[in-house]
Amino acid sequence: MRISLILCTILAAYGSPSSALELDVAVNEVTATAAAGGSSGVTDDNTIETVTESFTESLFAEDSGTSSVAEIEWILDGPSVVISVNSTYFINGLNPGIEFVGTEIGSIGFSPDVDSTYEISGSLSYSGPSGFWIRSVVDLRDLSLPVGDRTLFEDTAESIATADESFVVGGGAEGDFLNIDVGNAMGNLKGGTTYVFSVIQQISEIDETTAGIDLNGNGNIMLRIEELAPVPLPASILLFSPALIALGVWRCR
Repeated sequence: MRISLILCTILAAYGSPSSALELDVAVNEVTATAAAGGSSGVTDDNTIETVTESFTESLFAEDSGTSSVAEIEWILDGPSVVISVNSTYFINGLNPGIEFVGTEIGSIGFSPDVDSTYEISGSLSYSGPSGFWIRSVVDLRDLSLPVGDRTLFEDTAESIATADESFVVGGGAEGDFLNIDVGNAMGNLKGGTTYVFSVIQQISEIDETTAGIDLNGNGNIMLRIEELAPVPLPASILLFSPALIALGVWRCR
């Protein structure tokens, strides 16, 4: 009996094969915005209450040729979940006034059912001269922690005087105006805990000195969540366990 108990304890410590990762996801709001000629702008948004299967959400906002296109994907695939945001931006230089494009995910709240890992990656860039303001904000927060300690990861970068600017998530101090780097782009998540993931991408003219100049921008952000793999059973235990079982049977006799 004692030997059987020891064997069961060893096997429990190393875990057993697990089922597919389940992720309870709630999306607060996803917004794509385009504003041209000093207008209040055009917005395309959607609020999604729950996500239970893979799908793609496409948003398009256009104002006088200035446009934002955002495609948001949830890919639920067995032990992994991928949330991605891919955007393309265009500012029409023929429009008067200050123009603005951007994508914003107010918050994606999610709770993995088992301990998991996360990895955040992506970039925001534009092709054009200096004189444009470009801003990228990506953050992940743990709502179970005290308010001041919730940030697991934040990467904020802003530039106002760099031509052909490009930011890479987790790339360090890349902005010429503002940089905030907190936490790690890779880490662990606790099963049953609620987290919030947010993304903001913005590109805007600063003043009318860039009038007549077109701008093209691209953004992509990805959050990958994978079930934390159980510790594999050492080969020595696999070889030794039949001997323990046989010894237990012999002693019972």
